[in-house]
Amino acid sequence: MCARFFLPALLGTIALACSSDESTSRWTGTVDTLENGTVLISNPSMGLLGADPWPLVEESKIGSVEGDGPGTFGAVVAIEVDRLGRIYVLDRQAQEVRVFEADGRYVRTMGRMGEGPGEFRGANGMGWGAPNRLWVVDKRLHRFNVFDTSGVSVATYRAPMTVRAWSWLGSFSADGDAYDVGVDINDPEYLERAGDRRPPRIFLRFDRTLTQWADTFPAPPSDFQPEIFDWTDSRGIGTMIQIPYAPRAIRQFSPEPHVWTGISNQYRIYQLTLLGDTLRAIEREYSPISVSPEEREAALEQVRDAAAGMPFDASRIPATKPAFVRFEVDEHGALWVLLPYDAGRAVTAFDIFDVQGQYLGQVSTPYRVYQYARFVVRQGKLYFVAVDDLDVPYVITTSIEGRLGDARGIQLSNGLPR
Repeated sequence: MCARFFLPALLGTIALACSSDESTSRWTGTVDTLENGTVLISNPSMGLLGADPWPLVEESKIGSVEGDGPGTFGAVVAIEVDRLGRIYVLDRQAQEVRVFEADGRYVRTMGRMGEGPGEFRGANGMGWGAPNRLWVVDKRLHRFNVFDTSGVSVATYRAPMTVRAWSWLGSFSADGDAYDVGVDINDPEYLERAGDRRPPRIFLRFDRTLTQWADTFPAPPSDFQPEIFDWTDSRGIGTMIQIPYAPRAIRQFSPEPHVWTGISNQYRIYQLTLLGDTLRAIEREYSPISVSPEEREAALEQVRDAAAGMPFDASRIPATKPAFVRFEVDEHGALWVLLPYDAGRAVTAFDIFDVQGQYLGQVSTPYRVYQYARFVVRQGKLYFVAVDDLDVPYVITTSIEGRLGDARGIQLSNGLPR
């Protein structure tokens, strides 16, 4: 008898090895239902499509070590791409968005430092809130500046106060609703133990005018606390730094809209509804990436600078890197998982899972992909921010060879090769 496991209607049905489809029978993972009802998809180390199924071919590289032109960046925290393939680059240091053609030619600059309409003080993220409307979030001024693709500022909206981070934690759904991450300062456990724990994170959905919250729900796992080094000097001044390579809570909204989240000390990633219900968990067999001696020394130097002569336990810095550092969902609904840079192989890799959670394979690039800026997978291309040994940022465009269908007829509209 052929066994089938049924996910919620939105996700469809996962057919296992008993399918008559030869390509499906190559998947050797398992599907289980946990006690809480979560569907767990456990994947082997090798993907359905084998090693490096879609080679990445570089098309353009924007950036420069020297100079002061538009192609020289200070701190890139976000990139976006429009329907014509133009690339939008948000430089947090310059507080402006620079636009480039697909081949890397400079087009225009949108916004500038300031507090007037179309100006920024703390811009750290952006997204397409509607067709041909780029929304740039300014966490310092607590607002969104909205531009059309010609660079004209067309609207400004006040944004409710949410979590401030180096790069924006929120996103837009396919229908243009705004999502962000906040904190629940009214959480009873936080109020009782506010001195020794942080308020739990919550997910927020805003209506289209950003005037009120449409929904809020806890951001699991709510009990996770990041590992930190914490010092207080003789003057009573405190200093805190997250331990390099320690686990992090990674969360990302996707266009459906759903939320992908996980703690990076294990390769298990959860897909949540906007009401906080867990649809499924995806895991994969993997070998942790080691922290190289050079990387460990750089991490120690970073901690020494923060400690300013105060002691710390260097053994708390892990010998291996987290399982993953970021997620994104592409236009086909496939999940792309950014892995830490592997100094031993001199590559950064992306794991790819189909819409049903089955592991397809891994693609890689020789660049060190910057983990604090979102990458974009769209129209058969992968766009990402990379940094060199001097932490100089570059924006890289690569074509994903065969991604839109190759000789094997790979299609992801239903999640399975055929």
